[in-house]
Amino acid sequence: MTKDSTKKDKNEEEDISLSPQKEVKGKPEPADYKKAD
Repeated sequence: MTKDSTKKDKNEEEDISLSPQKEVKGKPEPADYKKAD
């Protein structure tokens, strides 16, 4: 479970960088996200 969690976290972080529309937990939303909205 720990392995999956760590892997998911890393993957999610990368996804966020590629997809600014994705919601970032514990982080402020990028300007792009607000613009898209």
